[in-house]
Amino acid sequence: MSDDFFQRLVKITGTDNQAEIARTLEIPKTTLSNWLKRGVSKSGALLIAEKYHVGIDYVLTGKGGMMVPTLSAIPLVADVNEKDNRIAIPFYDVKFSCGSGENAEVEFDTGKVIKFEPSFFTNRHLNPANCRMIRASGNSMQYYICDNDAVMIDTSATQPLENEVYAVYFENERMIRRIIKQTGGKLCLRADNPAFSDKIVDIENSENFSISGRVVYRSG
Repeated sequence: MSDDFFQRLVKITGTDNQAEIARTLEIPKTTLSNWLKRGVSKSGALLIAEKYHVGIDYVLTGKGGMMVPTLSAIPLVADVNEKDNRIAIPFYDVKFSCGSGENAEVEFDTGKVIKFEPSFFTNRHLNPANCRMIRASGNSMQYYICDNDAVMIDTSATQPLENEVYAVYFENERMIRRIIKQTGGKLCLRADNPAFSDKIVDIENSENFSISGRVVYRSG
């Protein structure tokens, strides 16, 4: 087994369970075993990088930053001029918990924006009008999302997809969780950090659940 690669994979995925990693990546367990024995292929590294939004160089060699380029390189409020064709996404004064949950409060636009190149949205098939920036709080989703990360959500994506990460309201709390579909129409709200227990949405409490949007970008 390639110990260095496996340790990177554990850090990226937040679990050392090989069956869970293979399930998340939607690959056979034998494929993952081959990567661990012989080294990950470039196509495999690309799959991991795209799934977890991490740097492909980090996946392959451990060099470079784990996360994709951060929002800190983009000014919060940029000077507006004729040559600036970037798209401004509003930053809302609201925190979604990556901890034990945050009490829901009224959220409002801070007046600040983060600007992105138009290609950012076209490459991800996103409509900028549906995108909002929020702030994450806590460590339940590390290492995918860490405390105080800036997070972009697509507010049009309110139908849950298997194993994707969403900003949700549940039982009067705001939180960011990975959604796992279960039998009988139940949804499991799962933290990437195993120290946090699952929350189950079923027919009895579904009226207290809503999806604010799917997480499409995050950075520290």
